[in-house]
Amino acid sequence: MQDYKPILARATLENSKIITEFQYIMAKQTEGKELNQQEVLKAVDYLAKNPDYGFFLMAYDQEQQEKKQEIGSLLITYAHEVFQNQPVWWFQSVYVDEKFRGKGVFKQMFQDVEKQVSHLQYPLKLYVETENERAMKVYQKMGMYDANEVYLEDDFYFEDKIKFKENQTLHFKTLDYKNQEEINELLTQNGEFVSQFGQICVDQDKLKQSIEHLSKQPGQGSIIQIKNQEQKLIGSVGIFYEFSDWRNGIMVYISDVRLNQKHFDSEEKLIDFYNGLFYWCKNINKFNDDLPLTCLRVVIDEKQAACNLIKKTGMIEAHYRVYMKK
Repeated sequence: MQDYKPILARATLENSKIITEFQYIMAKQTEGKELNQQEVLKAVDYLAKNPDYGFFLMAYDQEQQEKKQEIGSLLITYAHEVFQNQPVWWFQSVYVDEKFRGKGVFKQMFQDVEKQVSHLQYPLKLYVETENERAMKVYQKMGMYDANEVYLEDDFYFEDKIKFKENQTLHFKTLDYKNQEEINELLTQNGEFVSQFGQICVDQDKLKQSIEHLSKQPGQGSIIQIKNQEQKLIGSVGIFYEFSDWRNGIMVYISDVRLNQKHFDSEEKLIDFYNGLFYWCKNINKFNDDLPLTCLRVVIDEKQAACNLIKKTGMIEAHYRVYMKK
């Protein structure tokens, strides 16, 4: 059976209303959530006006081309994994009209995104509900595979029930890309740090390139510095952002934690550190002047010891798994 071939194009402001309707239906169908449609509409409009965060791809019925009948949409957001110097395109908010499901519409949209990113050679990622075996099979047919990564989260936009403990002995600060002294200190000290997530860091030159990339694209990620009471740099945290159309705000993803082990030589100290980090992210720091923080997530290989330590802070394992294609 030949796949149905929709007409594909990047969304404009004209598509905001139908995208909002698609997201409202999807949230209700997949997660039982009733979204605030006015907030979603604001978010979709914001993204159309601020393409540095990503873009919506629209699918139109080829037989109704003149009427521009929308039959599906998906969101691509941009992220940068700083310690791996790796830009990533993330699939979000995939929706296909029920009448057109099973006809290969998503396959066509996926392949279109692949073409757009092929010359950049960036990996593609998405997250899928653990119970959605049908979707997993579809993604596997596209050449994606389970990355063994899970989310630990505090999704306080929908329900704020986790209270983290402030750490009085550690100081957290976002790296200032205009402060060469801070950058040099990180580049010098980074070799002494060990990833708690089992990640391999690039060499100093590539890390410098990675920081330069983020200085030009600050909406894709950042580095959090960890200092002790003597203001000595003893660790760093890599984060990236997701613009959330459901929440009309940003979600912060912690993708790597690198520490000087001698300062964190017990489980108690590590748990205190994670508590302090999450407290600072949620209650003190402002990641974006225009957009509120709506959710805090840790993306981590489920086999890493840090996964269980982080759960002891109250972080909840979300019902998602990460799929990717390199």
